[in-house]
Amino acid sequence: MAFSEILGQDPAIGLLQKAIQQQRLPSAYLFTGPAHVGKYKTALALTQAINCLQPGEDACLSCDSCLQIINQSFPDFFAIQPEGQFIKINQIKELLKWLHLRPASGKYRILAVEDAEKMNKESANAFLKTLEEPPPQTLIILLAEHPQQLLETIVSRCQIIRFQLLQKAHVEQILKEYQQLSPEQLNFLAHFSMGCVREDWVEKIDALQTMRDQVIDFLLNLSPEQMEKIFKAIEGWSAPKDKEWRYMLDFLEYWFRDLAWVWYGLPAEQLLNQDRMEKLEQCAQRFPLNRVVKNYQKVLQTREQIRMNAYVPLALNALWIHFKQSLVK
Repeated sequence: MAFSEILGQDPAIGLLQKAIQQQRLPSAYLFTGPAHVGKYKTALALTQAINCLQPGEDACLSCDSCLQIINQSFPDFFAIQPEGQFIKINQIKELLKWLHLRPASGKYRILAVEDAEKMNKESANAFLKTLEEPPPQTLIILLAEHPQQLLETIVSRCQIIRFQLLQKAHVEQILKEYQQLSPEQLNFLAHFSMGCVREDWVEKIDALQTMRDQVIDFLLNLSPEQMEKIFKAIEGWSAPKDKEWRYMLDFLEYWFRDLAWVWYGLPAEQLLNQDRMEKLEQCAQRFPLNRVVKNYQKVLQTREQIRMNAYVPLALNALWIHFKQSLVK
């Protein structure tokens, strides 16, 4: 992964390249911005650029170090993710031991922490000590969608690099790399990307399209009999392995956004569900504008409740009961 392969993040890439050229890399970076816009890929590109055996403006992608990073076998790069809801103290302790070792083959030993805001209090305090006295020849890269949830003392010791949502043209360009997508599927994903590239969506494209139509049909018929079907579907979507409830919330958020768009009479070409215009208009007749806004807010609230460890099926059932109660009588 070279800097030249990162689309839509020119300001962030420019700052990183300037730091490399001036040999003024900090001991820690904080990459902030929406999910699925290239933060992790940029961390890999930075790892290659500073460890490349043929230094230049970008990684060569052909030397031993670059090839090891591409093949995920580079001994001086390690990335961690939360175990469950949090990054735990045992994860941090083990990785800090690794970070304090000298580089095995590269110029820098690099640690990337994904979803860094999910460090619990204990692990964050342990991590802070290393940020205060970083080992030589090391670089720490924190990746966070919600940096305000990090300790201020951690943020203050990092150089912040901000990432932005991608333009639709960049999203389409990236999605075209997935040759298994039909033109219809590519258009579907490009519309619903909202400036992000969701690889998990690509893998489940058929199921997602089916789910969207099922969710729309549910909203158009919230009879008692239908509610039973909804609760049964939620039970399946809430399986721990697949966590398909996340996609349901995504679609609900987009649907109510479009309903508000319809109510305000804004251009139809800006709708995410423009291929379901007839059903949007039917749904608008069932939900007045003030309730559309409240339903949208309820979706966001439910997502946050689940993030804070609410029981998923119960939270989702309550959401659909709220939808039913918000119908025009």
